[in-house]
Amino acid sequence: MLNKKGQGLQVSTVIIIILALLVLVILAVIVTGGFAEFAEKIGFIKKTSISLDDAKLDCQSWCNSPNSDIRKKFCGSRTDKFKIDSDGDGKDELYSCEDLGLACPAVDCS
Repeated sequence: MLNKKGQGLQVSTVIIIILALLVLVILAVIVTGGFAEFAEKIGFIKKTSISLDDAKLDCQSWCNSPNSDIRKKFCGSRTDKFKIDSDGDGKDELYSCEDLGLACPAVDCS
């Protein structure tokens, strides 16, 4: 018989390494914000449109909020924009409160 004297990785170690790399890739996608887009594409999360009137009501409530962090939503960072199908083509466009023509003296968006 052949006497094999080599150092090798066990199959279980290789599987653990592959799983750890997969978890790191998933975490990177989630942290960079790509999960929402990916989830929408596969149908895991449905796009939720909002009516123009509801968006304006939300903007007014953000502006009138005593909480400064909530008032900052008025400026419309990527996550605070509304998905509105304004032209009826079935595709949502993103709008901030400023895009809707609203002003909030309590908030400086510059």
